Amino acid sequence: MSDSGSAPARLVLDHELLWRLDPTDAPAEWERSLRRAGLWTLAQGENEHGRQVRELVATVEAWSAECRERETFASEAWAAIARLAGSRHPGERAQRLARRAHRLLRAVLGRTFIEIHGEMLVENVPHRDYLLLRIAEVEAAGAACRARADEMTRTRDGIRVANRKLGRDELDPETERLDAAIGAESGQAERVDGILADLRARLARLEAELETARMYAERRALSERAARLTESPAANAAMKVASEIEVDVASIEAEVAGVLSGAREEDARLRAVLEVVGAGRR
Repeated sequence: MSDSGSAPARLVLDHELLWRLDPTDAPAEWERSLRRAGLWTLAQGENEHGRQVRELVATVEAWSAECRERETFASEAWAAIARLAGSRHPGERAQRLARRAHRLLRAVLGRTFIEIHGEMLVENVPHRDYLLLRIAEVEAAGAACRARADEMTRTRDGIRVANRKLGRDELDPETERLDAAIGAESGQAERVDGILADLRARLARLEAELETARMYAERRALSERAARLTESPAANAAMKVASEIEVDVASIEAEVAGVLSGAREEDARLRAVLEVVGAGRR
C-alpha cells in the first residue's frame, strides 16, 4: 500500500535526538527539539501515544509559561542576586513540570510503534535500531575471532618452519598451545556465526511485522480519510500487530553477552538505544 500515491506522509522519530532531552534543559530547548522531530505540531490521534504526545506538548507549554511568569514578576533585586550567585534553579512547579515532561517523553520513545496521527504515519522503531547495532557488534566479534585465529595459524606455521630448519621436531609445546588456541577461536567463531544467524532472523521477522503494521495503519488512514467507521477491522488488527512488534531484549542480551565480552568499549549510541528499549519494559 505504501506505493500508492494516496499513502500518508511518513515521520520516523529521531529518538536519539529526543532521548538527550533532560529536565535540566530549558523549555525552549525542549520545544526546539520537539519541533525538529515533528512532534510539536503533530496532529495527535486518539490512541495511547497520541494522548501522551498531546500531554507532553501541553506540559512543555505550561513549563515555559511558568518560567516566563517567574521572570516577569521577579524583582530586579532578586534577579541580580540570582545572577551574582550563579543560580539557575527554577521554581518548584517548574521543576515538577520538567520532570513530568521527561517522563512523558520517555513513555513515548520507549515503545516500538507505527501509528496514524491525522494524515501522518508516525514510526518509532528503537527495537529495530537495537537489533541492527547488536548485529554489527556480533559481526565485529566474529571478524575479531577469525583474525586472531589467522594470526595464530601464521605464527604456528612460522614456528614449525623455524623448527624444521633448525633440525628440530616441527611440533613442540608452543605449537601445541597454539593448536589448542586456534581450536578455541574456531569454536568461538562458530558460536558467533550461530548467534548472528539468529539475530538476522529476528530482524527479518521484525521487518516483516513492521511492514504489516504499516499496511494496517495506512489502511486505517484511508478509512478515516473517507469518513468511514471510526473503529474498523483494520484498526483492531493494527492494535494486535502493534503488540507483537517488539523484540525480546533480555534474551538477546543473554545470548550475545559471552561473545561480546571485551570485544570493544561501550558505545554511546548503543547505550542510548538500550535505554530507549529498556524504558518500554518498565
